[in-house]
Amino acid sequence: MRLLNTKSFQLEEFHADIPPYAILSHTWEKEEVSFQDIQDLNVAKGKKGWKKVQSACAYARRYKFDWIWIDTCCIDKSSSAELSEAINSMYPYYRGARVCYAYLCDASSEEDPRDVRSGFKRSRWFERGWTLQELIAPRYVVILDKDWKEIGTRWSLGDAISAITSIPVQVFKHGDIEKFSIAQKMSWAASRKTTRPEDMAYCLMGIFGVNMSPIYGEGGEKAFMRLQQEIIKYSDDRSIFAWITSPQSRHPQETRGLLAKSPREFRVSGEVGISESGIVGDKSSFSFGNNGLHIHLPLVKAIGLGDDVFLAPLHCRTNDGRYVGLYLQRTNGNRCVRFLPDRLTFVDPDTPPNGTDYSLTELVVKESLFSRRHEEELPEHDQVIKFHIKLPAQQITFVRGRRDNPVLDWDFNHDCDLNTTTVRISPMGFGEVTSAGLEYQTQTGEEFLITLQVQRGNFPEIHMQNRDTGWLGYRSPQITVRRKPFYVDRILLPFVDTNAMLSCALQMTGDPLENILELDYIPKNDPRIICMTRVLRPPVIGFMVYRKLFRFRSPLFFQEIFPPDFLTKTDSLSCYVSIPDFDGTPNSMHRVIACKIPDLYKDRVIYVALGLHESGMPWTDIIAPSNGHLQTEEVWRSYLDSGSRAKKRQRCQTSASAALNYLWDSLNVTATIEERTTLQLGSHFLKLEVCSTKQRSLSAP
Repeated sequence: MRLLNTKSFQLEEFHADIPPYAILSHTWEKEEVSFQDIQDLNVAKGKKGWKKVQSACAYARRYKFDWIWIDTCCIDKSSSAELSEAINSMYPYYRGARVCYAYLCDASSEEDPRDVRSGFKRSRWFERGWTLQELIAPRYVVILDKDWKEIGTRWSLGDAISAITSIPVQVFKHGDIEKFSIAQKMSWAASRKTTRPEDMAYCLMGIFGVNMSPIYGEGGEKAFMRLQQEIIKYSDDRSIFAWITSPQSRHPQETRGLLAKSPREFRVSGEVGISESGIVGDKSSFSFGNNGLHIHLPLVKAIGLGDDVFLAPLHCRTNDGRYVGLYLQRTNGNRCVRFLPDRLTFVDPDTPPNGTDYSLTELVVKESLFSRRHEEELPEHDQVIKFHIKLPAQQITFVRGRRDNPVLDWDFNHDCDLNTTTVRISPMGFGEVTSAGLEYQTQTGEEFLITLQVQRGNFPEIHMQNRDTGWLGYRSPQITVRRKPFYVDRILLPFVDTNAMLSCALQMTGDPLENILELDYIPKNDPRIICMTRVLRPPVIGFMVYRKLFRFRSPLFFQEIFPPDFLTKTDSLSCYVSIPDFDGTPNSMHRVIACKIPDLYKDRVIYVALGLHESGMPWTDIIAPSNGHLQTEEVWRSYLDSGSRAKKRQRCQTSASAALNYLWDSLNVTATIEERTTLQLGSHFLKLEVCSTKQRSLSAP
């Protein structure tokens, strides 16, 4: 492994005894500093990318890192052998780093990262293929803005990152991605892109724990096929078959097998869990031969699709407990192809739809799975652990150290000039805890306690408590940082009496035995309080709205969604709209979509309301103004209790119509909510239908 010295900017190669290092995650820009460039600093400093290298090293030095890994200059890309090794080692590189600095060149720390209009929400960093493993693999990720100022961490912004990437927050909290199915992990990459098509497969090798040689020029589809073949050597998870093609595929009659062509085809599979054995039992394994995939699948004839079409359950559950299945068409003997590959239907694996039994065939041997939990070396029993607690100038004052047990081996020193408290703790015997207590007071009189606990054989723990009345009483529960491979790295402590807050940031350093705690006092009415305490909640229901109107030349255009939806996902074919969770105002649990219907003579705008009634039922309404455009926000407000359309919301209608009047004709626009019957994003879909007085049907799927 080649590392860059953060002080001298010299490269050094390490084969063993790799020192603690930071690692940079970023998106490539113009004139990045290459391996060849860094050999001559005069050349490197002439590149636009030098500022990025320099800033990354400066940030790492700030936290006592002597070494950093930056892909642009630490890999000799002119060597195909080294490039192949680096691509296969990328996940371990990021997993082995003490900290990962994710640099978002198009985001600002001045913005609320949970604002749908923020640069953080729109950052390219969330769209690139390689940054997926760079987000997941490290044990600690600090997210920096264009000026190298901290926006937050993967822990503190987990809800927002989850909303952007569709990766469950549990991945960021626990780090065990083996609990998630192949389909789920593929879905995390579905909306990402790479410059070279083959990299869309190569960037996922680490996520699935497989290795293969990169062959640039083989094409994206072939590379992704090789990736899936490597995965099934080690896994019998049948969710790898839970993918769908585009409903508007350019080749609707194309014959497909059981493997997907790209991660994009797993775009709706984020809720498909790991397959269960079910009727397959001990015949769950499958393998890839020169004549196709050898597998045991339960089959039953599909109703109404022909005698040669069968339904095959995959024994994978969705979030709501339903099982998914796919259709197969028999071509010759036991040979089959995928039928209707643009859908995954819901099935009952125990009760076939036509009352007959499922049938099975063939056997293969299963390879054992291996766990890739993040491992971190525990400190030795005789090593002293050091904490530096940095206080904001004039805002927080050190009061005293508490030593409840005089036998405990720890000491501290407070430097008034640096406003920093340094604590040194020696672990005691196994099972015994060394605890150090430090009391502080804010400029407005709030008192709080920081407790540092060290136990031999475990990671240090950091506790923060508000001071209650009297010197001995402290409020509970405690707010805790637990130093485990994945741990809380940002915590907020509220002061109830003054409505102020205390922020504590745990920073990793280049020394595994040294920790930095950065405290910050946030007074009441500070806008940062809202940004830091607001949490994005998962939606109650979601709707898929398709752009394409059947038998209509031009698609719909979604001009605006109000309120802006952080979870909205759009592409060339559809738009996913979520309905927010209950926040105490059930009458506001709706959104309005402004849709433009293109026309040869005059474009028209309709407004579709989608919501969740207090009873838990979805509802919709549609408005087609005859003259001009309406303000989308005003339409949304009209459905509140005080609005003119409140009764329509309370009616809980699942279908609504409106007339579009033209000089030559009158069109009737109907919006209908239907519960999903196949796997898709969201629990429902919105069917838009446009019919003229001549009964010309122009409906969305």
